[in-house]
Amino acid sequence: AGLPEVLELPLDRPRPAVRGVRGANHAFSLPGSLHESLRALGQRIGATPFMTLLAGFQALLGRYAGEDVAVGTPVAGRRHLELEGLIGFFVNTLVLRVDLAGDPPFIDIVERVREAVLDAYEHQDLPFDKLVEELQPERSLRHSPLFQVFFVFQPARAGEPELPELQASPLLEPSRIATAREDLTLLLTEQADALSALLNYRVDLFEMSTVARLAGHLRALLEGAVAGPGQRFSELPLLTAGERQQPREGNDTAAPGRPRWRRVHDMFREQARRQPAAVAVVQGSRRLTYGELDRWSDVVAWRLRSLDVGPEVRVGLCAERSFERVAGLLGILKAGGAVLPLDATHPAERLSFLLEDSDAGVVAIQ
Repeated sequence: AGLPEVLELPLDRPRPAVRGVRGANHAFSLPGSLHESLRALGQRIGATPFMTLLAGFQALLGRYAGEDVAVGTPVAGRRHLELEGLIGFFVNTLVLRVDLAGDPPFIDIVERVREAVLDAYEHQDLPFDKLVEELQPERSLRHSPLFQVFFVFQPARAGEPELPELQASPLLEPSRIATAREDLTLLLTEQADALSALLNYRVDLFEMSTVARLAGHLRALLEGAVAGPGQRFSELPLLTAGERQQPREGNDTAAPGRPRWRRVHDMFREQARRQPAAVAVVQGSRRLTYGELDRWSDVVAWRLRSLDVGPEVRVGLCAERSFERVAGLLGILKAGGAVLPLDATHPAERLSFLLEDSDAGVVAIQ
């Protein structure tokens, strides 16, 4: 109930109209000492390593995308004794949802994740497809339903399976997989002295540098959580040591070759030319592409210029949150005018004062 349609991670590229499957991988590792510390932390409240690591990952996603975080995870589907000896694919997918509202301490986040995992395991026999069929979430070709991030934890194995007269080995190493089932997948595998980690991601959404930075933030968060499990969700560290020491080049406005300023509508026009078919604005079931919005705002700009709108001319914009408001805002900027936001719900006396005080020459009304 009330689950966001999509986990809004910061993307490097606009989400395409149809979900792609091309993927890439970023491999890294977490020290064995960190894993042992997380294991000890979980044991204090009866949480498994899976739960504690998932809590750290969901806390990271929460810092990126908001307090309501749902991820998918696989389950073997063989909890009944009768299934143990059968050959076949019984794997199911569980949705693990955690609420991070209230800025809880990390130790409380682990407890919330533990409860969510145990509740999900109680219903693990319900096929994921059946769950989607019953809940009927809003469907889109742009992303999968209910979750877009996957989490996999593989405990240490004693060795390869022993079968009479057969030798078994992995068919394909995860790091060589060139597809991506979800926007982002974190695969953690226990090794003798470390945690092997792999982030699989969609290349139509993320740059490699972004995913590598996310991996560094995950380690920083887990290390901070171990050092102070009483730290609140908003206080958990994200920056790596290198990022904390890195000079803030973005604030160096005197850097050679860096433009002193760029106009919003110029940057919008560049994006519209690069990806005219990408979705720019969503309102309910309606969608407006960059190309459509660019043409619409051009029409608004031409009309305003016919009314002598240009530099130093204030234009009142009275519109609800809508496509018209966005097109009007861009149109005023393209015409060279200055935007004066107006709210139709305000008293008439206040609106009159704003128009008179600003000397607005034109008012655009939805």
